[in-house]
Amino acid sequence: PKEIHSPLIKRLLKPGTGTYLVPLYFLLILLVGCFILPQYGVGWDEDGQRQKGRIAYDYAHDYFDLEHDTLEPKKSFATFDQHFYNMIFPLTASVLSESLGVSSKEPTSRPAMLVWHYFLFGSRFLGFIAFYRLLLLRFNDWRWALLGMSLLLLSARVSFHSFFNIKDSVMQAVVSVASLTFFQLLKRRTVSAALVLGAVSGLAIAVRPVGVILPALTVAFFVLERLNRRAGIIDWLKWFARLVVYGLVLCAVTTALWPYLWDEPYYRFLLAWEKFSAFPWSGEILLFNEKLDAKALP
Repeated sequence: PKEIHSPLIKRLLKPGTGTYLVPLYFLLILLVGCFILPQYGVGWDEDGQRQKGRIAYDYAHDYFDLEHDTLEPKKSFATFDQHFYNMIFPLTASVLSESLGVSSKEPTSRPAMLVWHYFLFGSRFLGFIAFYRLLLLRFNDWRWALLGMSLLLLSARVSFHSFFNIKDSVMQAVVSVASLTFFQLLKRRTVSAALVLGAVSGLAIAVRPVGVILPALTVAFFVLERLNRRAGIIDWLKWFARLVVYGLVLCAVTTALWPYLWDEPYYRFLLAWEKFSAFPWSGEILLFNEKLDAKALP
């Protein structure tokens, strides 16, 4: 390989440079993102998400008997035909908006939309940090980790959707955090790491039902890792104890963050899973240059 002659590049690539270069890198992402975020519009389904947030806000306050101004007088949680949906992000965004004195009652309120979008970008920003930490854990070199992070940002669908894609971007951020906590558990093998992973996995399921893949992968990797190490019975029992902690925290957090599960959680989870399995979307899917009816898919 060619020798690098530029003193500036040599200095930037020195191992110790990452101490201040990495924080500056993420500070730049944060500042640039906050500056250009107001220039973006709204997603095509944001109005529906904001309605879910208002309905969930009213339901949560009524459920816990808290005083509040009704945000959605036309519909209630019980009569809403999509009340089984995951609503933790819309609910949290509505609570944040109301706490800042920016009412979510008006669907087209620009200040309320900006609160939602900044909250979305903040969540995605935390996901970026988790992704960098995951790469750092894998390569043990800030330069490779920063390169991987930069490649992620070069994807316009990933970076710019962080300003308005309320569903996918949030899920990507949570999966990044979950992946980081999972590999930290494999490295540290502590009960506290299992507890954190269970909480993040529960949050992922509460954000979108596809998050159930995380506990499935966690158990599968646990078993494979134990088999690869040819662990003894004592080691298996220790890992089983961690899995029990993980499962209990997972179920508790999923139930706590999914309003539909606050009553009869087990039965309602199965019911929601059944409804999501036959998702009532009447659109078309383009596959191999052929349009397929979404309802006709398995």
